[in-house]
Amino acid sequence: MDEKENDGIKAPTKAGGALYLVDAAAWIFAAVAFSPLAVWLAKEVAGSRQLSDALVILASMGAVLALDNKIRLHRPRFSGRSMAILALAYAACAAAPFCMWAAMPVGLLGLALFATSLAMSCFDSQRYAAAMGISFYVFLLLSLFLKAFDLPLRILAGEFSVWILHFINSSATLIAIEGYPPQIGIIVGLKRYLVATECNGFAIISSCAVLSVLLAAFARGAGILPRLLTVAASVFMAAVANALRIACIVSVAPLVGDKYYTPMHEAFGYFFFALTLLSVWILAKKMCNRRL
Repeated sequence: MDEKENDGIKAPTKAGGALYLVDAAAWIFAAVAFSPLAVWLAKEVAGSRQLSDALVILASMGAVLALDNKIRLHRPRFSGRSMAILALAYAACAAAPFCMWAAMPVGLLGLALFATSLAMSCFDSQRYAAAMGISFYVFLLLSLFLKAFDLPLRILAGEFSVWILHFINSSATLIAIEGYPPQIGIIVGLKRYLVATECNGFAIISSCAVLSVLLAAFARGAGILPRLLTVAASVFMAAVANALRIACIVSVAPLVGDKYYTPMHEAFGYFFFALTLLSVWILAKKMCNRRL
């Protein structure tokens, strides 16, 4: 457990009451300024189970990390650091319209900075608040590029799955199916299996990405290289786990038939999802010198 990094945070006094009100007004104005981005994010998460899974993982693992390190939540206490980060959030919001193609990433950076500033005011560990803010920004970027990643991830998952299936059945073949949007399929024997959007692995990859970023950012005293390797290894493990999941489903499907296909499909999904998240947690502790 790390020391509590309060950064000079003090509860408001009568003498500082006016300043406290000014700080509170700054928070209110920031919430209004970032409300359009917050609404956009809510719609994206509500419309995508993959994003909602990643957000649930981030929130739940953040809670576990806080409990594990005895990090406490308290009433907002403004500090110089939290207000400085809030000022950066305002700057990002103001700069976003002038950033052309980078307008959304910059605007989302402002939203992440706003959330980080809020966390720094409400938790008694600045390091924890910063780690949550960094991982939240990674989640926001993944939300932005969800549709762009769909087809490349499906192709990657299909190719990797076929490579694994070749050890069992050499007839496994990856095919392209005409239509819009483009579809990817796997043929094994005489049966064809569709690699749908839900099978592209975005849910498990994004969940492992945000979890590994959270753990790597929170690790105390770890070098930059171990942190980066933790994230890279976690994303790779997630891609491998998704390919193994598809290969298992395709291999077992003829044995269970159509009646039990859906339960079997879901069972493999939850199994590999949980196994990979646990592996990322263990990997992060080992690669970051257990300083979590």
